[in-house]
Amino acid sequence: MPKEFILTGPRQIEFREYAEPPLNPGEVRVRSLVSGIKHGTEMALYLGTTPFLTQRFDLECRLFLPD
Repeated sequence: MPKEFILTGPRQIEFREYAEPPLNPGEVRVRSLVSGIKHGTEMALYLGTTPFLTQRFDLECRLFLPD
């Protein structure tokens, strides 16, 4: 069974198994050998400092606005 890292809260990561859904016709499944956290968006999510937690992103204005 495959495993994944899940961010459950600021500075909280869980490593857990999950069931893979069946593939549809024309789809393929790939396996990643190496992956890493990016220093921008993903690190801000991990640290709990991303504006996605406290604001909403307005697609028309293309910026974060208060909720």
